[in-house]
Amino acid sequence: MSPALDLLQQATLELTSADPIKHRLISAFSSYLEPLDAAGLPAELRQPFADLVERLTCISPLRGESAVVATVRKMSNEDAGDCAREIVRLLAGMAQHDQVEVKPRRQEVSAPLWALEA
Repeated sequence: MSPALDLLQQATLELTSADPIKHRLISAFSSYLEPLDAAGLPAELRQPFADLVERLTCISPLRGESAVVATVRKMSNEDAGDCAREIVRLLAGMAQHDQVEVKPRRQEVSAPLWALEA
């Protein structure tokens, strides 16, 4: 599993806790998405990831808080839910990309097995 896929999976799992959506979103971002290196994402996921990071960090923080805390604090629960869904979409896209990239090709055997043993 690639590091980016692992971080996206962990962020998604964080979103499934029983905490309020804004707390889950802050925790998922701070713990798993903030350290994610966008270079580890497929090209088609880099811009959606950058857009999500921008959406989650666009408010200037007050003293003692991070940009994600300030931004999510100002969001509606619906907006926070939209961001959570985008994390799940990124996970799905990354999983699909990793599956396509890692999937081994099945090689055809051109000779009967008994001929290979001789």
